[in-house]
Amino acid sequence: MTTDRDEAVYPQGKPEKNHYTLRELPEEMKPRERLAKWGVNSLSDEELVGLLLSSGSKGVTAVELGREMIRQLGGLKGLRKVSLEQLRCLKGVGLGKASRILAAVELGLRVLQRGETLRPTIKTAESAAAELTPKLRGLSHEEFHVLLLDNKLRVLRDVMVSKGGFDKTVALPREAFHEATKSAARAVIFAHNHPSGDPNPSPDDLLLFKRLNETGQILGIEVLDHLIIGDHGFYSHKSQGRG
Repeated sequence: MTTDRDEAVYPQGKPEKNHYTLRELPEEMKPRERLAKWGVNSLSDEELVGLLLSSGSKGVTAVELGREMIRQLGGLKGLRKVSLEQLRCLKGVGLGKASRILAAVELGLRVLQRGETLRPTIKTAESAAAELTPKLRGLSHEEFHVLLLDNKLRVLRDVMVSKGGFDKTVALPREAFHEATKSAARAVIFAHNHPSGDPNPSPDDLLLFKRLNETGQILGIEVLDHLIIGDHGFYSHKSQGRG
């Protein structure tokens, strides 16, 4: 229905609206309704992110915000490496939205890591590197992980013990073996990355591996290896005859 006010403002008639909020979208275009009718696999990447965001920002739907987020991060792979602060800096994304995104990514990783049918057996440095490299390669900061193994050398879980600056020779052995004893691990493999991309060990790395071995012997938890992940390969302390 066109009012007198519309005729005064729009002499040629009121223009067709070309932007809609998520609530105004036709039912068949709403992500939640499409998920319920066709299943989660029917949704696009931006729609999945939009559902996690729950709401958009001024003049932008949640799906449009999800599309822009994916674009700015260089694709879905960017969600693996993005930090909370980086997400919060994106227009229309506050603490709540950023936290939901990071929680969903982490939950997906844990589902993959803990699925009974996806528990790999680690018997070589190469198999350990295959498990850990996707998590550590290409990061702009240093992370220290421990891979916890059962008595058949199957992966129990991967734990990030520390991130960024830390006292390697004192804090890490204590924290790393705390996780191992909590999970009743029979063996462990340690790993950290070098943001420089060079996997060769520093003097501190060699000292750390010595301390980790000593601590493992005291606790009765076998230290199978300590890997250093670089951009184009990895360094294995055990393969190099250390320990």
